[in-house]
Amino acid sequence: SFSSVLGQLGNKGAVSVRFFVHGTSFCFVCCHLDSGGEDGDALLRNTDAASVLSRTSFHGHGHGGAPPPEEPLPKNILDHE
Repeated sequence: SFSSVLGQLGNKGAVSVRFFVHGTSFCFVCCHLDSGGEDGDALLRNTDAASVLSRTSFHGHGHGGAPPPEEPLPKNILDHE
């Protein structure tokens, strides 16, 4: 990547947020993945996206001072509704 740091630290990654609204869990994920354009790049992007989905986990209560929800909070992205 042209915008990496000394060719060692890339600028790709993901950020996610989870919350409840009226008893329904939501999780939003924003990813910045390599664009590619070469043969096989789509497979690499899909692998990176799968890695984000499998490696992201949420810790802590996450209810921001409100009473905790009746159901346990989802711990992973795909556990959300």
